[in-house]
Amino acid sequence: MIKIKLLIFSTIVLLLFMIGISKAFAQYKGSFYNNYNLDSNKIGLLYLDIDNINFFKNNEFLGEKISGYTLPGFILKPKLSLQLSRKIKVEAGFNLLHFWGADEYPSSYYYSTIAEWKTKNYQDGFHATPIFTAQIELAKNLHLVLGSFHRNNNHNLITPLYNNEINISSDPESGIQLLYNSKYFSLDSWLNWHNFMFKNNAEQESFTFCLSTNSKILNTDKLELYIPIQWVVRHYGGEIDTTPNMKTETYMNMDIGLGVKYKIDKKYIKSYGFDINYAIYNSNCNSTLKKGYGIFPRIFMENNDYRFNLGYWVSEDFLPILGSAHFGNISTKIPDLIFNKMSMIYSSIEYTYKYHKNYSLGFDIEYYHYLPYSYNVSNIEYKNKIGKNSFSIGLYLRLNPRFKLLKVNLDS
Repeated sequence: MIKIKLLIFSTIVLLLFMIGISKAFAQYKGSFYNNYNLDSNKIGLLYLDIDNINFFKNNEFLGEKISGYTLPGFILKPKLSLQLSRKIKVEAGFNLLHFWGADEYPSSYYYSTIAEWKTKNYQDGFHATPIFTAQIELAKNLHLVLGSFHRNNNHNLITPLYNNEINISSDPESGIQLLYNSKYFSLDSWLNWHNFMFKNNAEQESFTFCLSTNSKILNTDKLELYIPIQWVVRHYGGEIDTTPNMKTETYMNMDIGLGVKYKIDKKYIKSYGFDINYAIYNSNCNSTLKKGYGIFPRIFMENNDYRFNLGYWVSEDFLPILGSAHFGNISTKIPDLIFNKMSMIYSSIEYTYKYHKNYSLGFDIEYYHYLPYSYNVSNIEYKNKIGKNSFSIGLYLRLNPRFKLLKVNLDS
């Protein structure tokens, strides 16, 4: 059944890929990309933006590591936006998440992948969260964002550190963000605040701090040599926590890499290259895994419409904080199951056909092939398990029309 599904979905993607691939020559930006740069021509104009993403994500996962599931639904994000000056912009609205077939949603639980039923309070119809963004351009290419911020291209984190599915299943990331982008250096640093803690609150304060940089040692019209450095920290704690047995916990992923990209003026390929990343995991708490590592060499190619990745992942005692459980050494499916040093082949293709600057249709396919592995459950070791094949495929229709409402007199 899985092979039949994979064949059908792959055929559909290939046909659409061949229809749209004649467009070319800009870097791939994907179905979830938003341009955060400010436009001096929009000062004083009040807009109504309707950002809608309709999605169907099917995860066919085999083996002991992670259970398969399907995400069918949509996100509706109506918001008002107003650029107050050449360097300041504000936005306000709501983020409405709906899964088809779901009538109730936990209202006070941080959404990441599929939320669990851990609260007594629920919302009917949608998981609704308010959004407010205040953005200022501090200097050329340097932006400060407060409130709900941008996660374009998954913050440029490598795949083992950031699961693309977060774009359709999580709350908007909110807190503070610093963005910088120039020819030789890019920075995306953010603090995503998950849970605010009131005095005597039974739940801990929690947040994620991340840093994603890319230093381009060489950047010419033909060649780019770059060093990415990435850091993800998830913290649970709080200075006013009075709940018994609540301990401060911190989990960390860190990554450093080296890559080369070749830029070519071809019809079907804008650039291709190779990079290798070394990631580590560390924790200061009594977690099952305390310290581990992962190595991720990959080749890639892309143009304006698509991105293709083929990589090899090997890890030991590694736990991805924001990444898919496929890249970890602990099972989310079977309690107390820990994988020994294991490796897998990972490949993906993302494709977005833009009908208009505000309308696009996108696909992505991810394929995971586990090489022979072993694991431990309750101190019993199971060796020489046969490699498993899993895949994930998503379909996304994005509609984000913009309506100009009126001209605001900012001098009054």
